[in-house]
Amino acid sequence: MLARLSLGLPFVFIVPDGITFALQSYEDAGYVVTPRPPVRSDVPIKVDVPDNPKMNGGPAFIANASEVDFQKDAFDRTEASPLDPPNEVLIRAITSVLTRLRYVTRGLAIRPVTLEKTNWHITYLNDDGSELEQMPGLVRGRGGSSWHYSFAGVDADIWSKVNSLGVDWKPPPWDEILLDANAALPHVGTTVVLGATALEVFIANILDRLAAQSPIPPDVWRWINDRGNWLKDPSTDEQFDRILKLLSGHSLKERPELWEAFQHLRTARNTFVHEGVAMVGRKAITSDEALKLLVKANQIVKCVHEWLPIELRWAKFEITSTVTFEVGMA
Repeated sequence: MLARLSLGLPFVFIVPDGITFALQSYEDAGYVVTPRPPVRSDVPIKVDVPDNPKMNGGPAFIANASEVDFQKDAFDRTEASPLDPPNEVLIRAITSVLTRLRYVTRGLAIRPVTLEKTNWHITYLNDDGSELEQMPGLVRGRGGSSWHYSFAGVDADIWSKVNSLGVDWKPPPWDEILLDANAALPHVGTTVVLGATALEVFIANILDRLAAQSPIPPDVWRWINDRGNWLKDPSTDEQFDRILKLLSGHSLKERPELWEAFQHLRTARNTFVHEGVAMVGRKAITSDEALKLLVKANQIVKCVHEWLPIELRWAKFEITSTVTFEVGMA
């Protein structure tokens, strides 16, 4: 029996028309898995693409879905049963084929996709691909639908806060990087690199501003931070600990949970940069774990903000507005 997964994609492929693709199968958790070439689904394509595409000089079509076949003697198709194949097997298969397609094609827009953030459907079929006979209590398919939009609410209070900043206002450099880190999710590697970079930019900027108000001579401060060899320069650990303590009276170590998160974020960044996988404790972290590290990074910035003299604090706004949606099903 076959379970054919069809997964909508937020990007498209251009595929030559009327050709035969060689299929290759492998085993995973008791299933024979066979990725299929990209296909055109009946879901409207939401990206701008030219009409009548061609590939290798011949006619082609725009594919916006990926398919994978899973073969097994029988699947649990009872109405109340869990998904079969399970979510983790489905995601491993789709991640594998999309990752390899990205590498070979150099397609920058190609990213792994999860069931929770797209339209998907599993159709149960006979081994030859024909439809199953309908039987009471047994399903012939399962599926789900999801949509994703980025939005920000703007009311009169928020607009007033925007106006209070002035037309020449510029955001703190680390804040832009932190926003970019959040926008990079669910790509874990990019997220942790940007998150760790944001904290490095943040603490260097804050210490420079504190030092400018301290008795430390400017030339001595420059020597402390730039000795002509990066190995002799203060580490980020020293900046958040000893140097911050010297200049503000506080060390990030006063907040053990934030210090630990800072260490984990740096470790994840370093392992991704040097080994290609973001890890903490030699275990690859998930996008949810990367998000939690970003939350802590924002808390670190907020914590240090509270330790600064009033004149060195930047504008911060607490937004209490709420946005709700009612989604109707046709």
